[in-house]
Amino acid sequence: MNKPDVQIIYVDLDGVLANFRAKYIEEFNEDPDMVKNVRHWVKFVEKKLFEELDWMKGAKGGVKFLKKSNVHVKILSSSGGRDKPMDEEVQKQKAEWLELHGIEWPAIFVPGKKHKIEYAEKGAILIDDDEETIDRWNEAGGIGLYHTDWFTTETILRLFI
Repeated sequence: MNKPDVQIIYVDLDGVLANFRAKYIEEFNEDPDMVKNVRHWVKFVEKKLFEELDWMKGAKGGVKFLKKSNVHVKILSSSGGRDKPMDEEVQKQKAEWLELHGIEWPAIFVPGKKHKIEYAEKGAILIDDDEETIDRWNEAGGIGLYHTDWFTTETILRLFI
């Protein structure tokens, strides 16, 4: 099997590198996937909790693995798509998280996960923990890797890079 010509790898932030879900549950005692509470979202952002997220298990090793590859890497993360001032604050906090954790890859923040497909093209891989986003990415011509854990993601990436 010939490896596809991979030009770029986009890495989602929340759920791939940073553990948004754990911090949300810690703060509100609710699973963010089960309850879409706008009031909680606003409070999460106002308290600057995106800056305080822990690493996802295995993510530090995943970053090291990607840094050793000869492929250009960028962060591709959603700022939530709520409203412009809130989006700007989320972007600022996520950029701060990346800086605090020594991740120097360029970051692209889109105003909602549906906008990620604007970057899908042949030779572009997206690592994301949202199945719907991965399905859309693949339909748009990119290579989507549904992320469940870093061991699996690295194993699959070895087939491509």
